[in-house]
Amino acid sequence: MCKKYARFTASSSFQGLSEHEKMDAVLLSHLVVQIGNQTSPLDDTTSPMAVFLSLLPGPASNTHIPPVCTVPSSRRDILNDLYTRFGNNNFAIQSHLDTIGHGIFPNASRSFNHSCVPNAAARYQFMQGKQATVEVIALRDISAGEEVSLGFLKASCVS
Repeated sequence: MCKKYARFTASSSFQGLSEHEKMDAVLLSHLVVQIGNQTSPLDDTTSPMAVFLSLLPGPASNTHIPPVCTVPSSRRDILNDLYTRFGNNNFAIQSHLDTIGHGIFPNASRSFNHSCVPNAAARYQFMQGKQATVEVIALRDISAGEEVSLGFLKASCVS
């Protein structure tokens, strides 16, 4: 990702983050590097970066952006946009209620909304040598026309 990665992950700003924030910081750093290394035009709607940039951003209200490894000076202006898209479409991948990773699943981001009382759950499948996939499993009968919603561990659901 960058030559300064070891120094970045050992820094006090990185070490002071929660585990979720550390994952966000590393993934956001990867996005920034990919944008900086973008060689194909973003109008190619099949490129992974174009697909990511087509996802809806979240609210931009005073969001604390985690530190990133390196931000090319020509790309600092897009850091907030990347992070709001990332935050709005980021799935915490859990196993037995423990977060084991984070990922962006564009089709799931476009198809499902969050609910603190969801009617479906995401099941992640990992196969060596293949991209991770997400399968949506109904938690109860879902009526025709009813929105399918997923539950994520979000602070907004904790009372």
